[in-house]
Formats: sequence, C-alpha cells, structure tokens
Amino acid sequence: MNPITPNALNGISSAAISRFFSTRVLRDMSLENGGKLFRHLALELGFIDKLPQSATIEHFYERAIEALIRKDRSEYVYKNAIAQKLLLGRHSVNTTSLFFEFRSGQSKLDALFLNGSSHAYEIKTSQDELRRLPSQLADYQKQFEYVWVLTSNKHVAGVREIASREVGIAILSKRYQISIVRKASKRVKPLKLDAMLSSMRRNEFLGALNDKGIEVPRTPNTLIHAEAARLAQNIKPTAFHDAMVKQLKKRFAKKQAQIATMLPRPLTAAGLGLNISNAQAARLVAKLQTRLGDL
Repeated sequence: MNPITPNALNGISSAAISRFFSTRVLRDMSLENGGKLFRHLALELGFIDKLPQSATIEHFYERAIEALIRKDRSEYVYKNAIAQKLLLGRHSVNTTSLFFEFRSGQSKLDALFLNGSSHAYEIKTSQDELRRLPSQLADYQKQFEYVWVLTSNKHVAGVREIASREVGIAILSKRYQISIVRKASKRVKPLKLDAMLSSMRRNEFLGALNDKGIEVPRTPNTLIHAEAARLAQNIKPTAFHDAMVKQLKKRFAKKQAQIATMLPRPLTAAGLGLNISNAQAARLVAKLQTRLGDL
C-alpha cells in the first residue's frame, strides 16, 4: 500500500510535478550515488519533509502521475497513456516502434508509431492552443499514412473544424482511457518523397533505396541527399513509404523498450527516452525503492 495519501501533492503545480518525469532526473538516478537531482527538486519545491519518510521514490511517482491525471493534464500524461495503452496494451515492442518528438518537416510530431504502417499522433492538451495545428497536420500528412490528434474534450469541436475527415480524433477520457471520436483513414493523396527523405538519416535513406534495388553512386557528402532525392523519384511514394518504415524501425532500440517495461507504469514513456546501459537500468530500478527519508 502506498503510504502517501492521494491528495498529498495537491499544493504542487502540474508544471512542477512534471519536472520529476524528465529523462535528466531519471538518468541521474541511474548513476552510482545518483538521485541528487530528484532530491534537489523535492527540496526546491519544499514538500519532501511533508511526505511520509517511509515512502519510496516509486511511491512518489505513483502519486505524482495520479495528481497529473486529476489536475491540468500535462503532455507527459498523454505520452504515458500512448506508451501504456497503445504500445504495451495493443501492440508489442517486438513488432512496433514508438518515437516521441519526431521531426517532420517544420513540425515536431509528439508520437510516431511504426508497425506495418505509420501512425502519427499530435497531442493537444486542454492548455494548448490549436493555432499551429493546420501546419502541423499538413506536415504529417505528407509523410505518414495515418494521422491522429489526441486531445481533450475541450478541443474536439475545434479539431473537427481544422482537420480533414481522414485525420483521426481521440480523447484521453476522465478514466484515463484513449477513446476514439473519429477513426483515422489511410491517406488517399500520394505521400511526398521529399518529406519522407527529410526525416531520415543518411544510412536510412540509402538503406531504403537499396531495398528498392537502387544504389547511390559515390557522391560528395554535400550532394548525397540531393542525389538520393533524385533517384527516389523512380520509386512510387507508397513503396518508398514502406521502405522508410522499415528503416526507421531500426532506429528504435529494443533495449530502451525493455528498460521501459522494467520501470513502474508512471515512468513508461520516460523510460523509452532513456539511453542507458543495463547496469544503469538496474541501478535506476533499485534507486526507485529508496525511502524518501534516506535521500
């Protein structure tokens, strides 16, 4: 049983609580004699002495995510729901890759799922504005087959006005479930080769071309992207999309997914962003059992 009461963090803002979920704080806990950043934040916010000293860091994170879900839900709450409900709940880390903060055109996509296809998720919390949504959706629809907006009830009507009918709409319900308002449809118009190429690393777009039987001749580094773009014109956009998905999936480190599944449920999304060794992961898991009184 968690010794921290459900309302213990009521006086702390959502923004302050969200700072504890940063990869920087978790990475610090994975180091030998780590945990200094967690302790510093707790002291800075002045609440650590008000919590039961027998409670562990893991107990704190359990109450922290509950507080964020009850309060003004931060972007992290939505990302953790995606990691928990979609990646681990409906898919498998062996067949599906999940990226957060994926660069697409002039936008940064909040979450990208890759399995046999591509599913782009733009998050709009109740605190977000919808002003940039049209340009964001335009970028994603050039590159990915299925595009979604995951939002709150507050923005559903606004998203309907902005997004074309092929864009899916989902909400994070009061019960912390992802509920579909409108299912995403597969993009009908051709995807854009230049948009797909722009998000790929050199080894990835060369690999995609090789998969389609095209080898890029020896070219100066400054010109290789332009040459790859020229050669890619010989490939149908749908075929290049499939090759892109295959290459991007290789970028997703299975080790990171394994680490995320080792961590408590409130830290699944944060764990996916950690680039740490197995030894560091073991130290992090152990550190989460540290009592607040021992920090």
